[in-house]
Amino acid sequence: MFAGISTFAVILMIVFGLLQIILFFKLWGMTNDIKIIKNELLSTFSKNQKQNSKNDVIDESKFEIGALVININKDKQMRIKDYDPFTGKFSCYSQGGMVYEGDFDESELKLF
Repeated sequence: MFAGISTFAVILMIVFGLLQIILFFKLWGMTNDIKIIKNELLSTFSKNQKQNSKNDVIDESKFEIGALVININKDKQMRIKDYDPFTGKFSCYSQGGMVYEGDFDESELKLF
């Protein structure tokens, strides 16, 4: 009687183990698919971002994103990285985009 139950339990454990191995490899393959999808989406997003940031003129302003400007008050050279249409201010960075200098109005900046 116990031999039949133990045989059934062993067969059940073997089937369960095989299903776990199959599931592992299926999940592993799905992560590769996700990685491919993620890379394609990121490359498409970065292409669109670069294209938009290079050619955008902001609200009929004389400044574009990526333009070199000088802060009139501090006489410091900076690069425009972003524009907030709600406040009308430009976010400027110096030292190759590493140091945030602040948000400035168009009246505080002039082209380099």
